[in-house]
Amino acid sequence: EYYPMMKQWTEHVGSLAKDKERTKKYSSKTSSIVYQGLGDWCPPRYESVDDTPIEFTSTVFHYLDTRIMEQVASLLGHEEDAQTFATNGEETARELVALFYDPVEKTFGTQTADAMALDLGLVPAGDEEAVADAIVRNMNEKSEGFMHAGIFGLCRIGSMLARHGNAEAAWNLFTKKGENSFEWMWEKAKATSLWEVLPINEKTREAAATASHNHPMQAGYDVTFFEDIAGIRPDPSGYGFKVIRFEPLFHQQLPWAKATVHTPYGEVTSSWKSEEDRFDWEITIPPNSTGRVTLPFEGEFTINGQAWDLERFPRVETTTGKACFAFPSGRFHIQTQ
Repeated sequence: EYYPMMKQWTEHVGSLAKDKERTKKYSSKTSSIVYQGLGDWCPPRYESVDDTPIEFTSTVFHYLDTRIMEQVASLLGHEEDAQTFATNGEETARELVALFYDPVEKTFGTQTADAMALDLGLVPAGDEEAVADAIVRNMNEKSEGFMHAGIFGLCRIGSMLARHGNAEAAWNLFTKKGENSFEWMWEKAKATSLWEVLPINEKTREAAATASHNHPMQAGYDVTFFEDIAGIRPDPSGYGFKVIRFEPLFHQQLPWAKATVHTPYGEVTSSWKSEEDRFDWEITIPPNSTGRVTLPFEGEFTINGQAWDLERFPRVETTTGKACFAFPSGRFHIQTQ
């Protein structure tokens, strides 16, 4: 029912990138870059910091659209459309990387750009951890050890750091104190709600004082709490929580975490405790769903008090190179031996 409109929109945005009248004042050499848009909306303010170019965020979202449309077209049997969207996506990715990526410094230029590129698989293979390192370097050099990101980066930075070898940096970001921190926003700016621009320092507080103080769009950072601290997120192999990935990444920073996510199939839960080399983890996978469980470290583990049965819980490899295990629906208690 909605496919024709989805196709029309994606093709329209693609046409903007190829319209020479619209692109001539920016660059006559690009054919896949979308220069119009609102950009990474409402980042905090600092004395000197670079904002993410509008053409980067607009083009990345167009790339995401082409990938979605490739899959939808294939599912609906529109194979010619699927191939067209696949080709468009590949062309867009190549031009994005050629235009924005610095292969020496391993960065797309800003914290948001690096986080979005990591999230959407635009980083050249093998450079993922180096790009995550570049986010940390930018935070320390440009934004006082905190993030400089609007709504597109805010919802990705914590997770992308944690998933690419920088969980400690993500933890430091969330727990930082003093000016340029979430703590300053609550304690000094007295922000008991989410402002249109998060008042994490005095410069931003003054600028945002007369703007909206009710903008839930700025809550995107809590994705990390559910997906990477508790360790519950939908797996791309089964959308809508048909397949659920369990992968807690902050066991070295926190002694415990627990969360529940309500899905179309029922409640998904993850509750873990960590102490030195001991790990105790309870998960619930609802009926008609399956799990992909990645253990926090190498070692011997039991399931429901029994030795690990590799026939029932087989080891599978993921695209990230990490080993994980396939689980059926049910309640499981995983412990180190």
